[in-house]
Amino acid sequence: MSARELFLSFEGRISRAPYWTGLIILIVAQYALILAYLYALGVPLSAIADPQYDRVLAEANVTVTLILAYPGLALMCKRLHDRNRSGWWGVLLYGLSIAGEGVTLAGYAGPADSPSLAELAILIPLALIGLWFLIELGFLRGTVGPNRFGPDPLGGVAPAGTAQGAGGQAPLHGG
Repeated sequence: MSARELFLSFEGRISRAPYWTGLIILIVAQYALILAYLYALGVPLSAIADPQYDRVLAEANVTVTLILAYPGLALMCKRLHDRNRSGWWGVLLYGLSIAGEGVTLAGYAGPADSPSLAELAILIPLALIGLWFLIELGFLRGTVGPNRFGPDPLGGVAPAGTAQGAGGQAPLHGG
């Protein structure tokens, strides 16, 4: 699969290896874009740990998250498809991430060592959902054989008489 298909197409399936490769590329791009954003504003690198720059960092993070949302969702969608899940689940993770930064932008965030109730209301579900995504997309094998989203990227074939779902086999006739 080409880089163009990996980051710009929502169709098909990818296994764990291309997912991790794509994710690492996006993480490096995110940090590079955040640093470029801060540099363009004249914010010194030492300011990253300074609470007075929390709002600027949140703005940078939201801006870069929005810039990388399309390729990130395309990557995540294909991996969700490999697990026989709808790509729309990826929107949940991105939405909560942006909402978490929105709390900071709206001025409801507390200091890093004592987060506000509004931050915790976003951060706790985000951490739990993020953990689920990490396990689901990063460590569990996709559906063996073809599923509703396409052929197995690893070339596996489902055993005769079964339909493969996310993580297990189910009889074709619902019994």
